[in-house]
Amino acid sequence: MRTKSKAALSLAAGVALACAVVALFQYPAERVSSQQRRNVRQTVAEPVQEEEYVATRKIIFDRETSALRVPNAEELDALVADLKRLTDRSTDGLRRFPLKGGGEGMDLDGKFGGVMLARAKADGTSEIRCVFSFEEGASFLGLEEKTDDR
Repeated sequence: MRTKSKAALSLAAGVALACAVVALFQYPAERVSSQQRRNVRQTVAEPVQEEEYVATRKIIFDRETSALRVPNAEELDALVADLKRLTDRSTDGLRRFPLKGGGEGMDLDGKFGGVMLARAKADGTSEIRCVFSFEEGASFLGLEEKTDDR
């Protein structure tokens, strides 16, 4: 059993490292101003979105009952808003700057990197995945657009 735990931990560390490496190459440190370093994004996403979503998978481990449950309405709204914000791939408002040799660069402002997500499992552990789009994250977390029959 200990070997499985070590293997799972090693796998999770490898996935996290891979995502960090991808993010590192997509957002060069020399482009970060000292003001940006001080103003690390700590904002809480507003739970307002155009589409409504429903949770189709039990991803929350309830400590009181020691059972998995689907996210409640408040958790679902926050989850969807945060996932949209973290996977935003819009270039609107990103600063462009000239490069030596005539090219043009763009300050990615923390966008376009991978997002680490985790969902609870019945045994109390978590399954982790690095995603790059809202759709990929929603699929992993079991979020589906609300329709008339859901």
